[in-house]
Amino acid sequence: MRLIGTFKNQKQAQDLSAFLECYGIKHQLEIEKNTDWGSQNYGDMIYKLWVIEEEDLEKALEKVQVFVDNPRAAMAAAPASKSWLKEPLKEKIKEAPLKMIRQKKLQYAKTSGWGTITTTLLILCTLLLFLSTFTTPSLNHIPNKLPSSVLLNSPIHKALMYDYPYAYTIMDKIISAYGIESLQDPTEMTFQEQILLNTFNHTPYWKGLYAKLSNRFFTGKAFGESNPPLFEKIREGQIWRLLTPILLHDDIFHLFFNMIWLLVLGKQMEERLRPSRYILFILLAGIFTNTLQYLMGGPNFLGFSGVLCAMLTFVWMRQKKAAWEGYQLQTSTFTFIMVFIIAMFGIQLVSFLMEIYTKSPFSPGIANTAHLSGAIVGLLLGSLDFFAYKNR
Repeated sequence: MRLIGTFKNQKQAQDLSAFLECYGIKHQLEIEKNTDWGSQNYGDMIYKLWVIEEEDLEKALEKVQVFVDNPRAAMAAAPASKSWLKEPLKEKIKEAPLKMIRQKKLQYAKTSGWGTITTTLLILCTLLLFLSTFTTPSLNHIPNKLPSSVLLNSPIHKALMYDYPYAYTIMDKIISAYGIESLQDPTEMTFQEQILLNTFNHTPYWKGLYAKLSNRFFTGKAFGESNPPLFEKIREGQIWRLLTPILLHDDIFHLFFNMIWLLVLGKQMEERLRPSRYILFILLAGIFTNTLQYLMGGPNFLGFSGVLCAMLTFVWMRQKKAAWEGYQLQTSTFTFIMVFIIAMFGIQLVSFLMEIYTKSPFSPGIANTAHLSGAIVGLLLGSLDFFAYKNR
């Protein structure tokens, strides 16, 4: 079925339904209550008109436009209806909307949930967070000039990060052979450990364009003076790393925020897209946002938020392009999140300027490139008819 109209006026909805019936267009008029507590119209009755047969869609949309332009003239010119609602049934609809709401909710509850793909993603992200939490090494004090992103990686992160440079594996050898605590005091290191640590310090790895720009202002070196290798593990055939960072999260709060929005947005998309196209959307958004984030900030990023930004703008675009698909997203909610994304980008820009002028490294640790690129890819995919609602 295809949603072709949503109305607040019962008579208008019934008249339009009668008009479509005159032309033999199979359709369904549903009545439900607005349960969006954040909406100004909370508690109001909503009347939804659905076309049952896909082949009737174009004709139905044409007739709806004719009716909306001039209802009286359209009804006067319509052929006689063969089976339109008789008066007693009209009264039944008018008198018993709440009963229809309850029946519709019971039927929907039996057939609808969060969606198989959406639920699988939620479970997978949750399991990976708990596994990584219990397997991440702990260290009371981070040694000077050694990044925590290299020292404190769980086996899960090592396997699923966008890249795991060769320099990181050198540090793994040090920790495996001498223990992570041995890095606390360089004066007590053995000669062999000092050699390995020196090798790590002189092994280049990609830290992102942001780091190269910052280093350019700190040291005055030419932008392209050093060329660390890119996509080290991916070039070795570990192509799953293009996507898997979206499944990793920092902590329970990071996971909770992302999964709440996955349920809100992903559930709607899974209901309206074929499974293959919903998966394709996640793949395209995930790979695109991950890759741009890696190029800008290096391999130490994780989270589903880049894909969520793509979902957000996708739903917004589908609302504008094909409102009959029935996506639900309040304008105020969309505006708030977009302002938040832009504000985070502004904070990143301010921190970069502070690094330049104060000569002290500072970064908010937010994957702004993934957020912004996700918003862009969501707009692009949402404008394509390929991702339009499909009757399954």
